[in-house]
Amino acid sequence: MKKITFFAAVMLFSAWLPSWTLGQERPFSWSARSNEFAAGYTAGSVLSLGNIMENIFWQIIVEPIDPLVSSKGTSWGGISVGYNYWLNRHVAVGGTFAFSEDNLTEQRKTTGEWTYSTGFISLMMTMKLNYVTTSWIDIYGRTDLGGTVIAGTSTNAGKIDEYAGLFFAGQFSPLCFRVGKTFNFFLEAGFGTIGLVNTGFNVRF
Repeated sequence: MKKITFFAAVMLFSAWLPSWTLGQERPFSWSARSNEFAAGYTAGSVLSLGNIMENIFWQIIVEPIDPLVSSKGTSWGGISVGYNYWLNRHVAVGGTFAFSEDNLTEQRKTTGEWTYSTGFISLMMTMKLNYVTTSWIDIYGRTDLGGTVIAGTSTNAGKIDEYAGLFFAGQFSPLCFRVGKTFNFFLEAGFGTIGLVNTGFNVRF
């Protein structure tokens, strides 16, 4: 009799459990969200910092010979987009595409007006490592390695000179945060081609 009662209780529990779980929030599944697309905007990319250093050097060498009268410039980017595949809850591999552009117009006392326009296109392999991971918050680091194509023009007195080159590209961001589940907000701090501070959104599916 005890065996029959126990068996009946097990059957009733088995029948009730699925209906109960349908009403509960399912746990976050990494196997169901192994694909990740991300888009971000950066502040202070190493390319822009490199231009600043180049301009400082240019001012030191050229300024005494051909003084600068005025200058104005615009820049945008870097903009980055990427895809990553999570091998497990801790490691992801993928790729990142980044683009930025700088435009500068200078008026110099001797040589007149100079106009520079430079674009930076980067393609890198990406690896991410989760230090801490929960269903809502992740703390992670990322490393990117690849190449950057730098191409542009300089114009003076109607003469246009073109320049282009392929350079090493890399990013190391040891402190990154992600908040969300399917749709996420992220903030990454590091140094490299992508930038000092990179923020944006990604989606997992």
